[in-house]
Amino acid sequence: MTAGLIVLAGRMPARDANGRSTIGRLRVYENETTTPVSVYSSSALSTALSQPISSDSAGQFPLIWIDDANTPVTVAYEDDSGQTQTYDGVTASTAAAAAIVNAYAGAVSFEFSTTTTDADPGAGKVRFDNATIASVTNVYIDNTSLAGGSVTGWIDSFDDANTTTNRGTIAFRSLTDTSVFVLLKVTGAVTDGTGYRKIPVAYLSGSLPANATELVMGFASAGPASAATVTVGTTTAGATTASPSVTNSGSSSAAVLDFVIPRGAPGGVLYTFSTTTTDSDPGAGKVRFNNATPASITAAYFDNADANGNTVTGWLDTFDDSTNTVKGSLTIRELATGLVMTFNVTGSVVDGTGYRKLTLVHTAGSTLFTNDAELSVEFVRAGNVGANGTGSGDVSGPASATANAVALYDGTTGKLLKDGPSYGTSGANKLLQLDSSGKLPAVDGSQLTGISAGLTLLATVTASSSATVDIEGYFDSTYDEYLLLADGIYPTANASLQMLFKVSGSYQTSGYIFAYAYRDSNSTSETLATATTEVPLSTLWNLTSGFEGAVEVRLYRPASSSTAKLFTAKSFQPQNSYVTKYEGFGKYGTGTQAAITGVRFLFSSGNVSTGTFRLYGFKK
Repeated sequence: MTAGLIVLAGRMPARDANGRSTIGRLRVYENETTTPVSVYSSSALSTALSQPISSDSAGQFPLIWIDDANTPVTVAYEDDSGQTQTYDGVTASTAAAAAIVNAYAGAVSFEFSTTTTDADPGAGKVRFDNATIASVTNVYIDNTSLAGGSVTGWIDSFDDANTTTNRGTIAFRSLTDTSVFVLLKVTGAVTDGTGYRKIPVAYLSGSLPANATELVMGFASAGPASAATVTVGTTTAGATTASPSVTNSGSSSAAVLDFVIPRGAPGGVLYTFSTTTTDSDPGAGKVRFNNATPASITAAYFDNADANGNTVTGWLDTFDDSTNTVKGSLTIRELATGLVMTFNVTGSVVDGTGYRKLTLVHTAGSTLFTNDAELSVEFVRAGNVGANGTGSGDVSGPASATANAVALYDGTTGKLLKDGPSYGTSGANKLLQLDSSGKLPAVDGSQLTGISAGLTLLATVTASSSATVDIEGYFDSTYDEYLLLADGIYPTANASLQMLFKVSGSYQTSGYIFAYAYRDSNSTSETLATATTEVPLSTLWNLTSGFEGAVEVRLYRPASSSTAKLFTAKSFQPQNSYVTKYEGFGKYGTGTQAAITGVRFLFSSGNVSTGTFRLYGFKK
C-alpha cells in the first residue's frame, strides 16, 4: 500500500464566503458514488477516521490519509455557513504535494512565550526549552491553537515519518513581521504531556521571537524517504474576502512556502472605490466622488449595494435625518493603506437610479484612494437642533472682546453688550478672583484709598534664656506708630521686667519720664509711681512654674528727630492666686530728641527664659 493525502484546495482550512473561519465537514466516497471509502489518521493506514471528518473551530482539518490504490475518489464538503460542494476525481497527493499540504494545514496561530520550563505553556501558546535559539532541543506546544481549536491530532503526526533523526520541519513566522522566523527539525517521537505536546527538535535557522509574538506555525513531514527541504518564504496579508493560501515558490526538493493570510473583517460598511468622477451609478458595490482633488470634493455617489452585495439604501437614506445644518460626519478608510478622508454631510440624500447622492464638505485627508481599493465607510449622525429660547430680546456683542473679560450692558435697551473688566491681579481695572485655594489674593495696601491704616507684622523674636531681647532695624519713617506685643514670658523669681530705648547707638539708662500705676486683683487700692532710668513694665514677679506674663507697648513716631518720643505701656502678671495689672504712659527726652532705633526687654536680674515678642507697624 502507498499512503497519500486527500487535498481540497480552497477548502482546507474551511472558510465562509467572507473568508472567516468556520467549521467544515468532509465525506469520502468511491468516485462518483455515495459508497464510503476508508480514510486514516496517519500514513500507516492503521487507524480509520470517522466520517464525516470535522475541522476545528479555526477550520483546520486533521491529515486525511488514504490508500493510493483506492483513488480517485469523490469528496463531499459542507460547513456551518451553509456552503456545500462535491469534488469528483480526487487523487492522493504526491510526496512533494504532501509536504506543501502539511505546512498549509498546519498554518495555525500560536502566541510565543519566552518561558523555558517543561510545562503546559498555556492556551494557544508555544515555548522552547532554551532562551538561546541555537541551543533549543524541545518545543512545548499547547493542545489548542490561538483560535481555540484542538491541534493534537495534527501535532501527533509530526513523528509519522519512518526516518529516525529527521521526521520533518517545523516553521514559525510572525504574522506581522516577515523577518521573524524559526526553522526547527523534528528529531524524535512526540510526547504527550498534560494538556500539551513535547516535540524533540534541532535548530536549523532563524532567531528567537519576542515574548507574546503571534506566530504562524507550519509543518512539512519528511515522508517515507528523504524529505524536501522546506523554507518559509513570505507572509502576506490578503483581502478580507480572500481564502488563505500557501504556495511553493521554490522546487519540489527545496520548497519555499509563501503564505497569504486574509485580514480580519474591518468595521463599517465595505465598498470598492472608483476614480471616475461623473454623476452616475458607480457600479455594484462601488463609491465615487465628483472631484479627483480631495479638498474640492462636494459630492459622493454610493451604489445602493455594498461590496458584499447587501442592500444599504435604508442606511444611506438616514444620512440627512438630522435637523442640523451638518447632518453628520462621514469617515472613509482605505483598508490596504490606512488612508482616511472625512467629510461633513450637509444636504439631503438624493435618490439616483440605483445609487444615492450625498452633499459633502471636505474636512480631512489630502490623498485620493486608488482605483478598486477596498474601503470601509462609517457615518456618525449629528443630533437635532435644540429648541430656540423663549426670550424676546436679541443680544448683540462687540466685534471683538478681551479674553476673561466680563460683559457689560451698553445702554439701556438690554440688547447690546460691550467689553468689560477682566479677571486678574495685575494691571488696572481688574476684577479680583479667588486663587486655587478659594481665597482672595494678597492686596498691596498702597493701592487702596479711603481705608484707615492697618497693622503690618515686622518682626518676631523668641526668647530662650536670653539676657536681653532686642528688636532693632525696623523703626523708620515708614510707620507713624509701632505696637510691641509679648506673651509667654516666664521671669526669674522676684525680678522686674524693664524696657530701654536705643538712641544714638546705645541703650539709654536715663532721660525717661514715665508715670505708671499698678493694682492687684485682690486689692481695692492702686499704687502710683514714676521712673527716669528705665521703663518698668512690672513689679517683682513672684511666680511659680506654669504662669506667664504679657506686655503691650505702643510707640509714637520713634523715627522723628524733632520731638520727644511718646509711648504707653501695660502688662499683666499672674501671681499664684491673683493677677496684677500694670499700666503707664511717658516720653523719652524733652524737646528735640534723636530717633529711637531699637527697643530692649530685660529682667532686673536673671535671663528672659521664654517669651515671644512681636513688632507691628501702623500704616500711615
